[in-house]
Amino acid sequence: MDTRAKMIYLPDTMTSNWPWPRAVNPHLEDVKAEFDASFRDFKALSPESQETFDKCNFGLTTSQF
Repeated sequence: MDTRAKMIYLPDTMTSNWPWPRAVNPHLEDVKAEFDASFRDFKALSPESQETFDKCNFGLTTSQF
């Protein structure tokens, strides 16, 4: 049995020569509002933590080209 670690190479798909135009999903704001409301109803966070979480915009953490 081969005990060496296997290397897997993934292609760089986010290069500047990406063949299709990048665009923000036009439904982003509607989906975000529904998700935020659903998450609030779940009551997973304390009120203080929920208030802080609500100030975050996780959609801005993705790469923009």
